Amino acid sequence: MTYKQIQCRTHGGMFPVASKRGRPPVRCTPENKCTHADKHAADDVMEAKARITAREVERRTTKPKATGVAKVTVQKNPSIPMAFKAKELLEPKGWQVKGRAWFEDTGKTDTTATQQIVVGMAELTAVRGDELLTMVWVDGKLTDQQYSMWNTEKPSENGKPRSHLEFEPDETSDRELVKLLAGRPVSWWNKLGSRNESAVVAKDKVEIVHNFNGLGDETPDDRIVRFVAIDGGGFRAFRIGALLKVN
Repeated sequence: MTYKQIQCRTHGGMFPVASKRGRPPVRCTPENKCTHADKHAADDVMEAKARITAREVERRTTKPKATGVAKVTVQKNPSIPMAFKAKELLEPKGWQVKGRAWFEDTGKTDTTATQQIVVGMAELTAVRGDELLTMVWVDGKLTDQQYSMWNTEKPSENGKPRSHLEFEPDETSDRELVKLLAGRPVSWWNKLGSRNESAVVAKDKVEIVHNFNGLGDETPDDRIVRFVAIDGGGFRAFRIGALLKVN
């Protein structure tokens, strides 16, 4: 039996097909891959995870009553592929890599004042011995990169003040956290700005967000608190692990 080479419409590579009557296939299959199938596999996985993250954000985003701004519609987070590329470069060199991704409100609306404008964020943390590397992407662009030597068992030595909490955040459920934070002043550590931030959490505008994005396994400290600050700060957010005090 003779074979001929067909170009795959999905990946652009070539794959063999037996010469026989009938219409030949136009796409390769897992059993008969084209020459470019494996090359595109990683990109397909990242795009799929980005779409999952975007759908989760869209599901959790509601229309604010006060402003009349419509629900956010997000296509994808362009920062996730950048974080994956960095992860692929660091892990073969002995780094233990963890990351998270989320969408952040810019506080602006589009020209028709019907949609909130959000940007896709991603943060990668890599540890190798006493070395620490952090990288942050905003809308697909690397905006912050910091390297330091520190004791990974004592994060307070990296600048973060000690927390003064009457409960253990990593042992507290989402429902309990909402009850503990709603209507109360809170303080948290802004790692990128190296400063404390504070706000008063609105009672009916607070939620716990989980980020399952494939960059690393989520821990209880990785959960995000999203809320409206009733003291005029608008929408705010912080990691559970950054919480310092609840008054």
